[in-house]
Amino acid sequence: MKSAITTLCLLLVSLHSGEAQHKLIYREQTGQRVARVEVWEERDPEGSLLRSVMSYGETYSIRNDQEMATMSFSYGNTGQKTFYTAAREGNSIRLEGTLKGKPFSHFSRIDASPLYESVERSLQAFAVSGSSQTIYFWIVLPTEALVFQLMAHREGREVVDVAGTEVDAEKVKVSLPGIASLLWNSLYWYRPSDGTFLRSECVRGIGIVGTPMTVLELVDGERL
Repeated sequence: MKSAITTLCLLLVSLHSGEAQHKLIYREQTGQRVARVEVWEERDPEGSLLRSVMSYGETYSIRNDQEMATMSFSYGNTGQKTFYTAAREGNSIRLEGTLKGKPFSHFSRIDASPLYESVERSLQAFAVSGSSQTIYFWIVLPTEALVFQLMAHREGREVVDVAGTEVDAEKVKVSLPGIASLLWNSLYWYRPSDGTFLRSECVRGIGIVGTPMTVLELVDGERL
C-alpha cells in the first residue's frame, strides 16, 4: 500500500512538472499598469485549447483547430462586467453573453479567412515560415466584442529586447488592411527556432485616440 501511494505521489509530481514546463509567463505593461499573464495550452486530436489568465481579472479560453485557426472562445473581464462566448459558424461569428453588464447577442458576417483570436499563438508558424506573402484574418476586439479584419506580413529577422535580454527574433507586422494600416498597426516578435511568441508592441483598441501602447514580453517558460 505504501509503495502504491509513493508511486502515485511521484506520478502527480511528474504530471505537475510537465504542466509547469508548458506554461508561459508574460509581463504586460500599458502606461503605468503592469500585469502578469499566464498562458498554457491543452492539446487533443481536434486541435488545442489555449488558456490565459491576467492578474487584473481578464481571462481567455480559445479553441483552435490543428492549423491554429480559432473555432470558438470564451472571454471574461470582471472589471468591465463582460463575459461572453463567440463561435465561428461558416462565414460568420456568433457572440452571446454579457457586455459591460448588459446581455447581448450579435451575429457578424465574415469571409473565408481564418479567425485568429490569439495573434500571438496563431501566427507562430507563419512567423518562421519564410513566407513573403501577406495573410488576412479576422479577430474579435474582446472588450467591445467588435469583429475586424486584419492583415499580417513578415518583416524579417532582427535583434529585440525581451525582458532585458537582446535576442534574435522573427518580426511580424499586423495592421488594418489597405490605407487604414497607416492608422493602426502592431509589431510581434517570435523565436526563430520554434516560433514561440516573445514580445509585442501594440495599442489595444482600434481608432481610440490617446490609448497608451501595450508591451507584452516573455519573462518565464520555454514553449507551449
